[in-house]
Amino acid sequence: DPLDQSVRRGSQTEGHLLYRSNTLLSLFKQSMESCISTYLNDLPADSMHPLTARNSLNFTAKGSWSVKLENGGYHANHIHPHGWLSAPSYISIPDEMSKNDPLKNGWLKLGETCLDLGKRESIDREICPESGQIIIFPSYIWHGTNELKSDRPRLTIPSDIMPIG
Repeated sequence: DPLDQSVRRGSQTEGHLLYRSNTLLSLFKQSMESCISTYLNDLPADSMHPLTARNSLNFTAKGSWSVKLENGGYHANHIHPHGWLSAPSYISIPDEMSKNDPLKNGWLKLGETCLDLGKRESIDREICPESGQIIIFPSYIWHGTNELKSDRPRLTIPSDIMPIG
């Protein structure tokens, strides 16, 4: 795995996926942008907060790619130091990923670093994604996934969102 990527036991497309000339990707981009607009409009105004101070309600996807996690695959915990919002979209989720799973197979984790801080560290939130769902959060939040245990892949389109203006 390249040092600058979080994907382990999986694959990731190169280039900016949403700028490719493809009808389905164009429709996906429109849907994603609608969700992000709603998210931004619902944020409270606070000029002192690191996220909302930059909210002009205008944005662009600075990066987008597709990730396919195979059995045993996961995202190592990471942040996007040059990002503003992270917006993974869940295209296809294996049946083994369930809200009732006590092991939280393939779930998104927010808040756990890669620094092995032991008892000084905790996972702030774990989310069981669903197919068709987009989860939006500040790019400065540490995030990764639990290992996927499934014969079916987990397909996502993550995007890095940046404010304009």
